[in-house]
Amino acid sequence: MQPAGRQSQHAIHSYAMQASPIGREILQTFAPGGDFVAAPGNDGPASNHRRLAGIIRRVPEAISPDIDFKLLADPEAQALIKAIAEFPDRIAQAAVEYEPSVISRYLLDLSTRIHSFLHERRVLDGQVEGRDPAEVRRARVLLVALAKKVLAEALELLGIEAVEQM
Repeated sequence: MQPAGRQSQHAIHSYAMQASPIGREILQTFAPGGDFVAAPGNDGPASNHRRLAGIIRRVPEAISPDIDFKLLADPEAQALIKAIAEFPDRIAQAAVEYEPSVISRYLLDLSTRIHSFLHERRVLDGQVEGRDPAEVRRARVLLVALAKKVLAEALELLGIEAVEQM
């Protein structure tokens, strides 16, 4: 049984989503358990959050912003960085338009970018020719940590708890 406040938050969220044609479409993409149904071969936002948390748990050193950003120049990392950078604009757009589905669509796009990055680039034991593997790992783990933080914040805006593990 959910606490009364959580039930109210869920009811308000459901009403807000159903009040909009786009919101109704987004609601139809939810799977049992609160995760989004994503395209085949892709994970939904909550699953991606758990996946990123699992990667971070396996990192031996502290996450630091002191990295060589040239190590994130590949197309998948750049697409993910751009998607992360769009988050404040999507929040503003959702607020101006009174349209929570803007955040839902953003989450689906961000999840696609995360999936592409993780599919193409190894995070914990990645290689870049002529570079120290630990340096590559630090750069990619920082990007993973940022994506995880944005996923958690966007899910929270929609009233969905971002759990670290099942």
